[in-house]
This record gives sequence, structure tokens and C-alpha cells, in this order.
Amino acid sequence: MAGTDHPFPTPVSSERGQDAFDADEVARWLSETGHGNNPTAVDDIAAFATIAGASPRTDRTVFDAVTALLCLKTTSARPLAELDQRELLDLADEHDPDDEFLLTELTSVEDRLEPLARYCDLLADAAFNPRDAFEQLMADRFRSDLPDHASVTINAKALSLAAQIAVALADRDGSATTYVDLTPGSSDLLLAVVAEHGDRSPVSVMTAHGRESSARLVHRRLRVHDVYREGLRVDDDGTFSVTRAVTHVAQFPTPAMPRMTDLQILTAIENIVLQMDSSQRGVVVAPASALSDGFADPAAEVIRDSMMRTGHVHAIVRLPRGLVPSRPRQALALWLLGSSDHDVPPADRFTTVADLAGVQLTEDVVTDLVADLDAATGSRMLARAHSFRFTRSIPMRLLLTERRSLAESAQIRRAPAVTEAAAQLIRIEQVRSAIEATPLTGLDLPTAAMTDDTETRHPGPTTITTMLDAHRLRVIPGNRLGPTDLDADGRLRLLGAPELMGESVVGVRRADRLALTAQHDAIRFTRPGDVVFCTSPRPAALVDRDGSSVVEYPARVLRIDSADPAGLLSDILAYDINAAPAHSRDWRLWPIRRVSDEQRSELATALAQLRRAQDETRQRLHDLELLTTLIAAGVTGGALALRQPHDPTKGP
Repeated sequence: MAGTDHPFPTPVSSERGQDAFDADEVARWLSETGHGNNPTAVDDIAAFATIAGASPRTDRTVFDAVTALLCLKTTSARPLAELDQRELLDLADEHDPDDEFLLTELTSVEDRLEPLARYCDLLADAAFNPRDAFEQLMADRFRSDLPDHASVTINAKALSLAAQIAVALADRDGSATTYVDLTPGSSDLLLAVVAEHGDRSPVSVMTAHGRESSARLVHRRLRVHDVYREGLRVDDDGTFSVTRAVTHVAQFPTPAMPRMTDLQILTAIENIVLQMDSSQRGVVVAPASALSDGFADPAAEVIRDSMMRTGHVHAIVRLPRGLVPSRPRQALALWLLGSSDHDVPPADRFTTVADLAGVQLTEDVVTDLVADLDAATGSRMLARAHSFRFTRSIPMRLLLTERRSLAESAQIRRAPAVTEAAAQLIRIEQVRSAIEATPLTGLDLPTAAMTDDTETRHPGPTTITTMLDAHRLRVIPGNRLGPTDLDADGRLRLLGAPELMGESVVGVRRADRLALTAQHDAIRFTRPGDVVFCTSPRPAALVDRDGSSVVEYPARVLRIDSADPAGLLSDILAYDINAAPAHSRDWRLWPIRRVSDEQRSELATALAQLRRAQDETRQRLHDLELLTTLIAAGVTGGALALRQPHDPTKGP
């Protein structure tokens, strides 16, 4: 444009090979020449400009201060340009008295606070509101001095898919409108979930407390979006406590740790899984190298196999490449997490798997995949009625022996092998025979009748501490064990938090007696009838009927005095502990019920019969459900065909 009446302004500086121009001169040139086809260029220029020598794109301190000012502008609902330095800091202290998200950021630039405040007002006006101005800064992270954010950002299609799945999981329980993201510094996925949730119901989020810059940025971003946030304390060892129905969401690596290894990612996921209760579920997005592909790191493989064996991984989806802008060749994968069905042995469990490696995430693909996953991980009735497009239900035992990509198991096989069909047929006949050969046992319970005044006085309820003081109960601490103490071939059963929380089937975790006693000075064993219990993450107890088990700390043992039980019964004691409020930690004050001496034996016999009938019924239900799954999988997969038995009375 040189040589014209309106030459383009000359650069005022150059940084990193990029020229910088005076914003007012550029706006005036656009207005006078009509170039850019934007009559409001003067008003919009702030959205593309920065302060000379204080750019949020190149200076992380300025970036944090500008986002803090936009947050302050939102929470205070007032212009900032009219305030001086002292008034701005007073206002910040008023809205962030505990310095959780913005006060430090503003104090660090107090000598530049007033011009930055004026700049933020202009930026918010150009973007129409502080929220959109904030998001414009976040969207500009690839050109700004935020390499930790830029390297882990995933594109909108991947975020939308994960968000739709998370909301579908939450919709199964109307009360589960709280989403939890404990990953340090992450907020893209959480905000995508909140946007997808929309007006379905009131929504809140929980994120970890943190003084780190990345955690404070998440807090500011949620404030700007007017999302109700609850802070969650996470201890140094990763321990946290969430006692209500929530949906966990997580994306790895995180801005706080952008170079996480597969082992670190799986360890972080395992930390979440081990602290989820049966009312919680989760969606995790991470590199496929961690969630679905084959491993180079044996330690990472052990952790992934362990989570799959417990049944917490309900679905595995391998996504196409190109969803990570900074790493276009990297593939992502997605996990759906939930509670484990402990009535189903690991060998009989199925996991939903999908491989979208060569599929574009178009709107119809995302919609159908979400529907597939919702049906596959929902009720059995819904799964049987759904026509699946992308997912397959794969036996857990096959996935655990797969040393390549787990998702490859989802590829549809055109012609089932003869050996596979024969194996399915044998398994179906085994289950059918087990059902037909095991009739349910009838109940022979004593007749219940109302008590009268002539009978022995019924002992009232008491507390654990009262029985301890009376020496009718003893508390025995658990044994402090390490990972090397476990031995799959050992003959000693381990009982601890995994068994009490239902994360491990009783009898799966074992130890060798000789190795254990050689390693530890005084190993304590249970006796038949001991009650094993824990207090965290919620009260839970079970009765060890066989004894000779090793209880692992922090679980403990309550042992009833066999000579004078004072009305205590192991089953009732365990029932009462399991009924304690989830938030109750003072176990000594838990109320427990008692039974009279005359009724103690009768009640124990009746409970034993009922327990045996429950076990048989659960096994029958499990066998019927397994038979349904096997027949449906065999016929729909083309390996088997159903034939009605020939009835000679009906002719040929």
C-alpha cells in the first residue's frame, strides 16, 4: 500500500519474527480506507490488540493478571477502568478474601494494574462480555506463552464426544448432576460437559483445591462461566472423599503435567477408580498408548490389567488420530468407568469395545457411538433391544490375553472360526446344565411370633465403645503389608479395603504364609466369626466365617467374646456397620443391635439359611444372565444357530 494516500502503518516493534503495529493507527487506517469490511473496526480492535510491553500472549504473569481481571469484572459486575490501583486490590480482596483464584495474580502486577484494567474493559466490550473475552484468550493458547496448555489440548470433536457420554451416564440417575474433575489444571473437558448438560437440571462441579497457577486458572474460568464449584481436598498421596453420586471426568496428560508417561497416567486413573463407590461413574480421555494399545512398559500393563480385572472398566473406545492439534499423529482412547459387578466372576465378565481408528467423528458417528455405549453399559433389557453400530461385547478373558491393541478385538469378524463356535457351544451347555442340575433349596425357617411379657427382657442397642469398655468386644488392628507381600499362588486370604469396598472378590488377593511370617515379625490372623471392617471411603464390614485370613491395614477386626457375647452376633454387627452413614468416621460411636441369649442361636440359624438362599439365588441369576449373553452373542455373531428340538408327536 506504499505510495498511496493511505499507506498501511509501519511496525512499531518486532518480536519472535512477528511485527507489531500501533492498534489505534491500524483501526484508523481500516476506518478511513474501508478495508476489512468492518465498520466497527475501532470498537473491535481491542480483541486483537495487546498492551505494549505487557502482552498476555508472551508473558504468563500478564496472562494470569488479565484473566484474573476478567474474572473480577464478572464477579463484581462493574467496570474496572474507573478504579485506581488501591481500589482494584481492595475489590479483589473483597471477592477473593482467601486468595483462592485471583488476588495473587493482581498483586503480582500492581505497578501495571491500572492500564491492564482499562485494557480488560476494552477487551470485554470488543468480545461483548468478559466470558467470551476470557475464552478468546484461552483459544489463543497455541500462539501464547502457554505451552503446557497447548500441548495437551484436544479438539472440539473429541471434547463433544466425551461430554455427551458423561452426560448420558449422569442422566441415568437424576441426582447425579455433579461432575468431578480432579486432574490438575484441566478445564476444557469439564466446561464441555457443563455446556452439554445445559438446562437438564441444576449442575455443579467439583475440582481439587490447589495453589498452583494451573489450578487457580481453572477456578477463574469456572467463575467467569458462572458454574457453581465445590472445592475438594486432595491429600499429597491422592486421597479424596466424595460420598454422593457423581460423574468423574478426566483428561490426560494434564496442563500441570503435560509430559506424563503411560505409567503415570494409569496410576492417576487407578487412584480415581479405587476411591469411586458404587453410585459413581466416570469418563477418561487419554492417549491410546495408555488405554488401549500394547505396552512397552510392563509396570503400566500390570496396572491396566488390574483395573480391568476388577470390572471397573466398562468400555474401551479407540479414537482416530488427529484429535490432538499439537500431536496430529497421536491417537486417543476413551474409558467408561463404573462399579464392579462382584456377583460375576472375572472369567465371565464382558467389556464393551469399539475401534474408530479409521472413522471420522462426524455428528452421526458421535450420536450412534454414544447410543451404543449408553445401551451397552446400561440395563440388560436396553442392551438386548439396541442395534449396535460400533461396539462389541468382548469376554474379559480375551482382552486380558490380548497383547496388541485391545480395541482391535472390536473389529467385526466375517466368519467365526470353527473352534470359536465349538467353544461357545460347550460353554452354553455347561451353563445350561449347571442351571438345570442345581434346584433352589427351600427355606425351613422357624415361625415368627410376637413376644410377651413373660419372656426374657430383650437387650437394647448399644455402641461399639460400650462393648469395648465392657470387654465384650476386642478391636484388632490390621497388618501393614506392602505390594510385594501379595502372592497369587499363596494359600492365605487377604481381607482389606478392596474386599470391603467390593473392588476385589474375596479370595482373589492372597499371600504365602511362610513368606509373610518371614517378612513380618507378628502377623495377626482372623478367627471364624470375626468382623472385618473399615471406615473410609465409607463404613463397610464383612464376617470372616472361616478364619485364618490376614487383615490388611487400614481395615481392622472386631472380635466378639465367645464366652459372654452380651447379645452380640457377628452378622448383626456387620449389618449395622454397613448401615452406618457414609460420612461417619468415629466408628467407636456407631450404634449396634443385640439379641437375647434365648434367641441368639435361633437367629443365627435363620440368618444362615437366608444367606445360603441369597447366595443360591444370586448364582442362579448370574447363570441365567450369562446364558442369555452367550446365546445372544453366538447367534448374532454368526457362530451358532438355534434349533427347536424335534417332537415326534408332531410328525416330520
